[in-house]
Amino acid sequence: MDTLTKEVAVPLGTYMKGFPPVQRLHPFEQAMLELTWGTQTYEKVLTKVDSLRKSILEASCVFCFCDLNCRPRRLHYQDRQSGV
Repeated sequence: MDTLTKEVAVPLGTYMKGFPPVQRLHPFEQAMLELTWGTQTYEKVLTKVDSLRKSILEASCVFCFCDLNCRPRRLHYQDRQSGV
């Protein structure tokens, strides 16, 4: 899970920093954006990519938390052997 976080979520965060909000774009870039994709599509895609990044980070945190709270396999094996 750590590899997934490092290989997917971290680069997505880097990519997100490279795409500024529409308000910070140069007027020419804003006009080109409006003519090609539209500002709503641009913002919607950025929102989806950011939510994907956050979901991956959240899943990684939940997985690590569950892994820390799990009992070691040795204890599960002992419980099975003793009939608990």
